[in-house]
Amino acid sequence: MVASRSQILEEIRSCAKANGGTPPGRLRFESMTGIRETDWIGRYWVRWSDAVIEAGFEPNAMQTAYNDEGLIRQLGELTRDLGHVPTEAEIRMRRRQDTDFPSHGTFQRLGSRATRIALMAEFCGADPKYADVLAIVGPVAVAEVHSCADQQADSRANDDAFVYL
Repeated sequence: MVASRSQILEEIRSCAKANGGTPPGRLRFESMTGIRETDWIGRYWVRWSDAVIEAGFEPNAMQTAYNDEGLIRQLGELTRDLGHVPTEAEIRMRRRQDTDFPSHGTFQRLGSRATRIALMAEFCGADPKYADVLAIVGPVAVAEVHSCADQQADSRANDDAFVYL
């Protein structure tokens, strides 16, 4: 049996009340109530946000993108907490513990691990509040630069190789 418009609106209100006044997203609503998207879409509303508004709530806002400086700051603070440059697993773990912390994929936008460390070192060098983090990432950044230079030198050495047929 398909739920009526008023039943769906009442369920949205009930779920929001149970969620501290915030209405659930579409998928969470379905899992909480068993009312499927096919029960309301194109029948009562075009979008889930239309139903949420009619129930008397503001629709959930889309998450905004982090700016690069904010990402570097977050990475620096995690480095400070851990006492070393975080691994991808440690970034994932922090995200699970703190939903306001960016996901590991977001940090990849900044570039490779070596690039992120260099950006962190530059950021920390410009802000005295991050002197302790600079002490952690500075030596790692230098080591990463030397490692990259060695790899490039090895790559150039292999450019002069010969192939015998």
